[in-house]
Amino acid sequence: MPDENVYLTPHTTDVVGFAQWMGRRWRQAFADLRRENGPALSNWASLLGHQCLRHIYYKRTGAEAKETRPETQAIFESGNLIERDTISVVRQLLELDWIRSQDSVPKDELNIGAKIDGGIRGLYNVEDPYLLTEVKRVNAREWAKITDGEIQGIHDMRDKCAWWIQKYVTQGAIYLHYFKEPGLIFILREPSSGWAKFVPMPADAQITIELWEEAKAKAQTINAHLEAEQLPERIPWDKQICGMCDFADTVCYPERANKGAEVLDHPNLVKAARELVAVQAAAKRLRELKDYLREIVLQTEIDHVVIGDALEAKVSSSGAVRFTELKGEFFFGE
Repeated sequence: MPDENVYLTPHTTDVVGFAQWMGRRWRQAFADLRRENGPALSNWASLLGHQCLRHIYYKRTGAEAKETRPETQAIFESGNLIERDTISVVRQLLELDWIRSQDSVPKDELNIGAKIDGGIRGLYNVEDPYLLTEVKRVNAREWAKITDGEIQGIHDMRDKCAWWIQKYVTQGAIYLHYFKEPGLIFILREPSSGWAKFVPMPADAQITIELWEEAKAKAQTINAHLEAEQLPERIPWDKQICGMCDFADTVCYPERANKGAEVLDHPNLVKAARELVAVQAAAKRLRELKDYLREIVLQTEIDHVVIGDALEAKVSSSGAVRFTELKGEFFFGE
């Protein structure tokens, strides 16, 4: 099928075609990694730090969400790559012991799910407990706060960072409650430079205790809403929080999708706009079909082929494929 052409590997003698195929396949690979939106079976620690109860409720019930773009999925995957790289650096260059990767705890009545990145201690400190360790990717803006000295500790991470980084602190408090270790170290990584910032979070710090109590109350509230099948109140529109929410435009704030836009409904304009959409779709389909046919032709390793009664294809010495429409008389002419 033409839709599956991205999985067909062209011959490496076709350098241009191979590079183009790699670009399409790269994008498709991240598209394939996108998960179907289904109900979360637990109040995950990474969820409970979110500032909107309704968002957590939607996650738990598997409400309709906007589609994850391949570009967004690529960012998620880069976080996984950074985590693996960080573990390698910690073990080899810092010569620390890293164990307990992806350890989890049994669920209790709060139904909180907790799974840590790992734990570290000195190689020769065999009598010491492990410190929990979480690796987090940060963007350039947040990294600038770190390099400027604005982020000095866990309080600054909670109070001065973007909201999606603030929720990591709640996540850490939950981990410390369940794993009963003396502390946690956040390893914040900036992808382009490779540098890291290490932020300690002691288990006995007042902020850790307070955040756990907040997370516990939030889990109890969510569980009560789920049992009653009652949607929590939505927060006032927040450009950062709601603007990044998967549910804002689908089930929570759908009325804001085109808010403030002036609607132009002149028949000629609408006709032209619809035609443009159709042409764009047709152009995309044209590229898909040509790529698919070209890869099939190259895999035959024949320089001149005829495809049914529709096309003639010739392969140049450089590996380029030229298609020519066949006239009916080629097969059926009188």
